This record gives sequence, structure tokens and C-alpha cells, in this order.
Amino acid sequence: MKTKRTAWGILFTMCISFFAIQAQGDEIYHYQGKVGERVKNFTWQLTKSEFDVISTKQYDFTFTTVCKHNGETVLWEVEGPNTSVRAHRAGNLLVIQGTKYGEKVDHTWKIDSSPWYQPLTYSLRQFSKTDQDTVSFWTLRFDNLKVRKLRAKKQNTVELMVGEIPVKSQLVEVKLKWGLSVLWHASYWFRAGDGVFLRYESVHGFPGTDKTIIAMEPNLNAKQFANKQLEP
Repeated sequence: MKTKRTAWGILFTMCISFFAIQAQGDEIYHYQGKVGERVKNFTWQLTKSEFDVISTKQYDFTFTTVCKHNGETVLWEVEGPNTSVRAHRAGNLLVIQGTKYGEKVDHTWKIDSSPWYQPLTYSLRQFSKTDQDTVSFWTLRFDNLKVRKLRAKKQNTVELMVGEIPVKSQLVEVKLKWGLSVLWHASYWFRAGDGVFLRYESVHGFPGTDKTIIAMEPNLNAKQFANKQLEP
């Protein structure tokens, strides 16, 4: 265990170093999340280096993830009120340690050789640019710190309205891996070509629960697209 923790410490230090080098990020996008009448804005930041570092700020929490360029996750950290949780992969194990809302966390989940994807807004972005039609992967839920296996499948390329701009987009549908897709599924839209995340829709709860929608804010992203139109 000591060796695993030491290795994790080295990698996480690398993550922080990369993040500090380009604190402003190579890509920064702004999104609005909506559940019923509740609305919340948040930012998504990508810093490119030997690994890609993704940082999102949602409510009082900051999620920082280190990924390989193919979208596979290496490290994941959440910082927030009375919360400091870190997870890393050790072979076919996901090791989660820290504190959540003041309570100690120390879990190890056994998985298989399928990739670990976190966050899906980045990992599926990379998948959307490949020739693969489907991919099965593991992901970690922050609400209960449990893992689940999902399956993503590309659908048709569609035209998505981002504000008043039509954008050619790759639709990716995500479902539970083991025959429970009727209980939950989600839709992701990524800009065709470079895979920039544009929109997410799903229902997080029983039938009748308000749909969760996360969409790019075109006006707030004007600077990022000053030299590159939203429509490829």
C-alpha cells in the first residue's frame, strides 16, 4: 500500500505542476446547468501537457482530473467544504482516499481492464474523434463514491443549435452496461471535428424527475471562438 500511495503522490504532484504552469488553461468554456427551475453556471478548463488536466468548478466544489490524451483517467480529485477526495487507478483497482463532508474515505473498487473515464465531458470528447462506434468504460460517482460500468455508442451526426448558431455535432448515447438502460441513459453532444463538449441531457432520478440539461453558453464563450467559428 505504501508503494501505491507513493506512486500516487508522485503523479498527483505532476498534475499540480502541469496545472500551475498554465493556470489559465489552454481551453476554457462556460456552461449553464439547469434542473427544473434551478440554474447554475460553471466553467470547464483544459490544460494540455504530458497529460491533459481538466478542472471544473461546480457550486462549492472543484474537480480536477488528470487524463491520458486518449481520454483514459489517471487521477481524480475533488476539493470542497469539508471535502478532499482523491482517486487513482492501480491496475484493475480504483483506490479512493480522503475525506468527504468531514468523514474519512478509504475505498478500493475492483474493476476490469476497461478504461476509467472521468470526466465524461473530456473522455467521451476524445472517443468522439476516433473511428470506434462503441466503448465500455468505468466511471466514479461523486455522490456515493461507487463505480459503475457504462457503454457509450455514437449516433448520427446532427445539427445542434448553440444559441442561435447551428453546429455540426456528434451525438453520443451513454447507458448502463448490464441491461439496465431502461433505468438510466444520457445524451452528449460534441462538436464534430475537435470534439468540444456542447450539451448534455439526462434524468437523474425516478420517472417524473426534472431533466438535467448542461449547455454551452455561446455569449460567454465568444472570446474562445473569436478566431474559430462554432460551425466547423
